[in-house]
Amino acid sequence: MALQSELNGRMLETVRELTGAAMITLPSSLKDFENPETAGDIERYMRSASSDAKAKVALMRLAWDFIGSEFGSRHQQYEKFYGGASFIAKQNVYRNFDFKRATALVDAALNLPPVEDA
Repeated sequence: MALQSELNGRMLETVRELTGAAMITLPSSLKDFENPETAGDIERYMRSASSDAKAKVALMRLAWDFIGSEFGSRHQQYEKFYGGASFIAKQNVYRNFDFKRATALVDAALNLPPVEDA
């Protein structure tokens, strides 16, 4: 939980970078695909190398629901703060972490002699 509030934000930023402007340049509705004046342009400009325009638009709408919609924004806010302030969660993890056990596990994995107390 200590890193979750950071990692969620990083993940969302990665999705934003990967989708670029595609989430905000979507056709307004299915009617745009059915309209003979716009259907050809949509198919030409919205497709990708591995999918047709409808599949790409569906994926971008899913990304928008996840990131740009009211629900997505509310969920992002929840994920950021549901565990309290992140600096407090990190302090609690640090304070309660069993460093001796973790060091012993690493030493055992590396087959090193135990670390001597100073």
